[in-house]
Amino acid sequence: MTIDKELEAKILRLHHVEKWGVHTIARQLPVHHTAVERVLGQAGLLST
Repeated sequence: MTIDKELEAKILRLHHVEKWGVHTIARQLPVHHTAVERVLGQAGLLST
């Protein structure tokens, strides 16, 4: 499943501005935590 650009922007904003973790973002949007990890990883914010 692909994540649209608007959802990617929300994920990145919640991570940067709100300082939310992966699981908090996943619960609130709601998307699977691996999707959040993928978006953050592609932005160079996770090293897993």
